[in-house]
Amino acid sequence: RVEPNVTIDATKSNTTSMLTFEQLTGKLKDAYINLTSTFGFPQSLVLRALEQCGEDRFAAEDWCNEHLMAFTEAEAQMDNEATSPELQDELMDQTEHESESQSRANDEIEVQEMDDVQPKEVTVIMMRPIDASHESVIELMESGYSEEDSLRAARRFGGNTQEALNFLMSTSDGELFCGETMEFTECHQVETTSIRTSEVIIYNASDENRTTTEFLTLSELGSILRELSSGAQVQQQRPFSKQLKAGSPNLLITNPENVLKTVLSLYMEDKALPLPSLEEVLICTQQTTEEEVTLLWRRAIGDPDFKRIFCLVHAEKLSYQVCDRSLWTLDEITQGKSDYRLVIVCTNEGEERSHFISKLHAYHQQYTPIHTISDFCTYLKSKFTTISSAQKQFKGLLACSVDHESSCVRVVKSKRSGMGKSLYIRKLAKKLEQFKNSTPSHVTIPIHGPIVTPDTVLKFLQEYIDESCNSTIFHFDISPKVLRQVDTLLFSLLVLRGLCDSHGSVWRCHPSQLCAVEITVPLHQTNDCPERCALSFVELLPTVECVTPYEAQLLMKSGQKSPEKHLMDDEEFRSSTFQRVYQYLRRHIAKYDLDAFSFTGSVEGSAQDCLYLLLTACGVQNPSWLEIRNFVMFLNIQLHSCQNSVFCDVNIAGEGMRGLKGFVVKFMIRMSKDFATPSLQGEEDIA
Repeated sequence: RVEPNVTIDATKSNTTSMLTFEQLTGKLKDAYINLTSTFGFPQSLVLRALEQCGEDRFAAEDWCNEHLMAFTEAEAQMDNEATSPELQDELMDQTEHESESQSRANDEIEVQEMDDVQPKEVTVIMMRPIDASHESVIELMESGYSEEDSLRAARRFGGNTQEALNFLMSTSDGELFCGETMEFTECHQVETTSIRTSEVIIYNASDENRTTTEFLTLSELGSILRELSSGAQVQQQRPFSKQLKAGSPNLLITNPENVLKTVLSLYMEDKALPLPSLEEVLICTQQTTEEEVTLLWRRAIGDPDFKRIFCLVHAEKLSYQVCDRSLWTLDEITQGKSDYRLVIVCTNEGEERSHFISKLHAYHQQYTPIHTISDFCTYLKSKFTTISSAQKQFKGLLACSVDHESSCVRVVKSKRSGMGKSLYIRKLAKKLEQFKNSTPSHVTIPIHGPIVTPDTVLKFLQEYIDESCNSTIFHFDISPKVLRQVDTLLFSLLVLRGLCDSHGSVWRCHPSQLCAVEITVPLHQTNDCPERCALSFVELLPTVECVTPYEAQLLMKSGQKSPEKHLMDDEEFRSSTFQRVYQYLRRHIAKYDLDAFSFTGSVEGSAQDCLYLLLTACGVQNPSWLEIRNFVMFLNIQLHSCQNSVFCDVNIAGEGMRGLKGFVVKFMIRMSKDFATPSLQGEEDIA
C-alpha cells in the first residue's frame, strides 16, 4: 500500500523512483524484501515495480523480469550503495541469525509471519539472481520442461528445485506426467504410458533419507525407454504414395464412411508389410489431449530413417484449444525437417466449421484410393490368417486354429436378433477347450452403451488378463443401438491390434488370441443411416452370416452351402433334444401309431428334413432360430414326460388306453406352437 502523500509519476525514468523504503508499509514491505533478497532484483527496480503494480507481488515480479535488462550493472551497484542504513542493518542481523541456526545445501528463503501482537520475523539468505544458468533452472530443464517454464517456476520458489518441480507437475500448462500408475510387467497385455507422481517418484540418488528400492531414477527410466525403443525398430520401409508429399503435413478430406478405408489404403502400397500399429495411427475423439497429438508429431519427426507413415484420423473432432496448440507445436518442431511422412485424415462433414481443416487448408492433397472393396477384404483376410509368424513366437495353442479359415478376427453377423450368433461363438470356444495341453478361455465383453469409449472396453479386458492363458477368444457383443459409435473402436481393436484409454493404459492383442465380434446389422440400410460408417468397415472383415431358418432350409435344399453362411448347427441336430422332437413330429405327420414308438436316443434323418418339419410345425411365419429353439425345448420336455408316463404305455395301462399317447402328442404340439408364438408381432404392435 502506498501512503496518500506519495505521488507516482508514470513518466519518470525506469531507473528512478519517487517511492522510498521508508514509505513502504504492510504487504509492500514484505514484497520488497522478498523481491530484493530472494530474487536478487535491484532495489530501485523493485521500488519502481511496486509503484506500478501495488500490492500484487507476482505482477511486480513479472514487471521486474521484463525491465531487468534496462538496468546497467553500474546503476544496480549505485542502487545497492544507496540502500538505507536501516534496511542494511536489518538484512545483516537477519543473515547472521539465519547462518547460526540453519545450514542448507541449496539456497532457500523462508518468510514466516507471526501474530499481529508479535513483531514480524524475516529470515533472509542473500542469493544471486536466478537466470538460465541457475542450478535449479538447469535441473528443471533436464526434467523435460522448457526454459521459460523452468525459469518462472524457479523464480517463484526462490530456487527450491523440489517445490518448483511439484508446482510444474500440479499445473495443467506444465504437466509432465498424468494418468495412472506406471507398472512394468512382463505381461504383454497392459502397458501404462503415464505416471502418477504420488506413487512413482523420480528422485536424486544421493538422497540418503529415501529407500531407493521403491523409486526409479532418471537413469533407470531412460534405460527402460531405450530398451523399449530398440525393440520396436522398423526393418522395412513403407512406400509413400506419389499423391502425397514428404516433409509436410498432408491433409486428406473424404466422406465419413471412407475415412477408415483411406487410412488402410495408405498402408496397402506394399501388401507384404504388416498392418499399421497404435504408434503409427492416432484416432481422435473429443477427449483427445494435446499431449497425445504432440507425441504423434514427435514420433513422425523423430522416426529413424523415416520408414513409417504416421496418420492422424478424425482431426476435426479435436477441441479448439487442443487443435490450436497442437498446430503451433507442429509448426515449431517441423522447422528444417524435410523427410517426415505425416498424413491427416478428416471428414467433409462440417468442413467449413473445422478449425483444424481451415488452418491446414494449404496442405490439402487430392488423394484417390485405387483399391476396391474386394481388395480391402483380400488384404485384411491375408493379414488375419497369417499365423506362421505367430507360431514362431508362441509355442502354445492358437485360438485362431478353431476358425474355419484360421483367422484371428471373425465377425458373426445377422440381419435379425436371435439368429444363433452367440451360439456360433460358444461352439468355437467349446471346440477350443477340447484341445489337450492347453488352458484356453472364453471372455464375453458386452458393448451396449449408451456411450461407448475405449475406457469401458479396456476395463473389461484388464479384468480378464491372465498370463498363463493366452489362447483366448474375446467375444465382443455389440448392441445395435451403439453401432454408430464403434467404427473407430473396432478399427483400433482389429486392425491396429490394440486399444488405449484416456489414462494411458494400452492393451495389445496377443497373436494366440481370437477376436470374435457379434453384430446385428439393420434390416433396411440407406446411404444416410447413422450406422453407415461402422457397416462400411465391417464389410471388409472376415465375416460369417447367420441366416434365418427359412433361408437355411432353401440353401440346404439347393445345395448352396458355404462356410460364410451358418445354417443349422449339426451338433444341435444330433442332440437328443432335437432328435426326440424330430422323430415324434415325423411319425405324427405320417399318421404313425405312436403307441408302438419310443425314442431311444438314436440319430435318424437329415438336417434339411428336420428343419422343414420344424418350420411347418412351429406355427411362426419365417421364425428366428430362437423361436425354433423355444418350440423344440418346450415340446421336448412334454414328450419326455409323456413317454415316461404309465398312462401312455399300453404295456402297463392295457389296451383300454391305446390311442391316448397319440392324442397327448397332438395336444403337446399345439401347446408348444402357442408357447413359441410371440405375443407382439413386431415394432408396429409395440408402438
